[in-house]
Amino acid sequence: MNNANQILVAKLDAACRLAEKSDFGFAAGITKEHTLVALGNLRRQLMEKGSMDLMEARMLFAPTAGLEEVAMQNGWGRQYLELAQEVERVLVRVKEHQ
Repeated sequence: MNNANQILVAKLDAACRLAEKSDFGFAAGITKEHTLVALGNLRRQLMEKGSMDLMEARMLFAPTAGLEEVAMQNGWGRQYLELAQEVERVLVRVKEHQ
């Protein structure tokens, strides 16, 4: 696994830990269970294939999506934005190689 993907896996792990501790009560359209499964799927895909499902990543990290709302309401907005930037870099890289 390349260094960029290792960094992204570490950030996905951190996001999982933060999401597990977060209150999802105010976030419309997203549940904690779905979020944890989706983050885990992205991590597994990176580990196994070196890439991730583009649609799943886009839906999870879309601007103003439920995960961003959860992050902002639970005090980890900065970490979310860093992760979203890393995910965007991966998505751009994958798109360039298609």
